[in-house]
Amino acid sequence: MATLLVALTAITIIASRLRAEQSTAHLFAVLAVQPLNLLALLFAGLRLTVLSGGAAPVWPAIKASSLSSTLLYLLPSRLSELVKPIYLSTQGHLSLLRGIAIVAMERFLDVAIVALLGLAGMLLLSHDGAAPATVWWVALAAVCAAGCILLVWKPALIHAIIDLVPIARLRAGLTRLLDDLIATMSPWRLLLGLLFGLCAWACSFAMIYVLLRLSASVPLDLSAAFLVFLAGTIGIAVAVAPGGVGTFEAGMILALRYHGIDAGEAIALALLSRLANLGFVPLIAVWAAAADGIGVARLVEAARNLRQTQSEG
Repeated sequence: MATLLVALTAITIIASRLRAEQSTAHLFAVLAVQPLNLLALLFAGLRLTVLSGGAAPVWPAIKASSLSSTLLYLLPSRLSELVKPIYLSTQGHLSLLRGIAIVAMERFLDVAIVALLGLAGMLLLSHDGAAPATVWWVALAAVCAAGCILLVWKPALIHAIIDLVPIARLRAGLTRLLDDLIATMSPWRLLLGLLFGLCAWACSFAMIYVLLRLSASVPLDLSAAFLVFLAGTIGIAVAVAPGGVGTFEAGMILALRYHGIDAGEAIALALLSRLANLGFVPLIAVWAAAADGIGVARLVEAARNLRQTQSEG
């Protein structure tokens, strides 16, 4: 909660230093991009539904995604992702273990998408030093693709590798997780999950692009806006603080400065992007928790206990 309050306080301070008409324009920009933010949430829910084979209906999947996105600001690292299987299991849609397997598959697809985004960014920059980095991004995407192919067409090979694990408890847990992943995976589910994931990421990028077009004093074209979006995405990926607070803003500020925007405006735009990313999603999450009688504190405690159990295993 502290990180969320710090982010909102910083946004308020920056906004208070702007002229009244600027504040109104920035508020309009944040509100104007919320349909794209909600559309990204819809695609995230659709992906969860597809990967679950329809076991998790769309609306519960959307509520699970909103809870996870909101609690990202309360929980360290990717602990908030465990909120999805916990919520869906308490609602009777999925077993906890299968929900964890689906979330693992989501993250696998996201890594592949981010690798492709990074590759596109390297190609856009097209500097002399971009070639080695491009090789690494291609290699990362290839590893993710190879993992998906093995899960779908050669699961026996992965079973054979797991059988080599010397710790019986860990081996049994990995076997159960793999079995649930295999049950989750199929070529069509994988392709649809990747498609909905790409749509969600596209909506997130479109939201940042429109926000910058409406708010930045220096016009940024699609390529420039994409590099700013990519910098923020990498900032979240390498973050230690919950919600990527600090690293997300730092990445965006550096990219905005690179494109000729002064430091003060770059800070304001980075904080506005944070506010736009939040949008109405926390309201949906709070409503979902209240309507389904699930306390946020209970979800947080369950996620922490689950992570501790996994670490001990």
